[in-house]
Amino acid sequence: MRFITLITFVSLLGACSKPLSDAEDYLNRLENVLDRKADTSLSADLIASFPNHKELKIQSPLFELSIREFLGMRQCRLHTIVAQRNSQLGKVATDSQRLFNDLEILSLGPNCIAKLSDSSLAKKLSSFIAKKEAHLNAATWQAILASKEHRSFWHDKRFTKDYPNDLALKLTHELRVLSRFVAAIQNGEREFSKQYQDEVERALGQLRLGDGGHLFAQFAELRSTLEHANSVIKKRLNSPLCRKQQSTQQAKYFSNVVNQYFIGRVQAHAVKLEQRAREVMPLVDDIEKRLLAYATPEYKNWALARDKQLEKGRAATLKHAKLIQELYQQCGLVPGMPKD
Repeated sequence: MRFITLITFVSLLGACSKPLSDAEDYLNRLENVLDRKADTSLSADLIASFPNHKELKIQSPLFELSIREFLGMRQCRLHTIVAQRNSQLGKVATDSQRLFNDLEILSLGPNCIAKLSDSSLAKKLSSFIAKKEAHLNAATWQAILASKEHRSFWHDKRFTKDYPNDLALKLTHELRVLSRFVAAIQNGEREFSKQYQDEVERALGQLRLGDGGHLFAQFAELRSTLEHANSVIKKRLNSPLCRKQQSTQQAKYFSNVVNQYFIGRVQAHAVKLEQRAREVMPLVDDIEKRLLAYATPEYKNWALARDKQLEKGRAATLKHAKLIQELYQQCGLVPGMPKD
């Protein structure tokens, strides 16, 4: 009975263990065929977590009115917008809702100033409108890139092993909507229809389902595993697999592992990841380039680290392929040579 229990436990343990990725499987086979172990001291540089809420918070200009001043604005539509901002619902509004409120204030402000008979109130409102205009890019950054929806986009959600083929939502349309919205604001547009506002809010909401974090994690895992594979090949370059460019049976086994497991699986998956990066990252970059100057230092540092690590991940397969070529040259092999 104890023996049966032990077998059952081992079987369950095996069933619960995480299956090897194609890159990890390739590394294991590479270690075996080249008779060298990867350098265990290597560690991947992982991106820091998306900045927390406090690190993304910026102060918005305040507009404090006495009851007399507030009543003095009754002839303006702006009176209703300010009332909404100061209501109980306005105080718990999302940053994107506050941004649309800001845009309405900027759109209606000049007309209201012209209507006011109270010159001191008109001057006070003019000063507030100027401050709100100067703060608009920062408010746009906070509503889009500092949002919890964008944070969720960079969270590593789990997708199937067929990623990125299994994506139900590509997000290219949604990111274009947000990019055009940011561009419109920076080009001076202040009036947006309710229908357009709803479209922007929907696009922002869809970011929650995005795969930015998983795309980064896949590139980080690929880079880490291939850097370990690089250490295996470097050890064989220092302890020749072949001499005088004469191929050996071990070298041919190595070539088969490269063709079947690196080129056939790892590199094929890396190509799909690169295609996904080319779909989504230019759209993210377009929004970020417009707004990064107005971000907090914590966000700027995070975005810079993210881009550097992502670029290293995207370059990992080419770096590994160059090392393979060095070992091929040592053995007089050519890429894609047939199996023996």
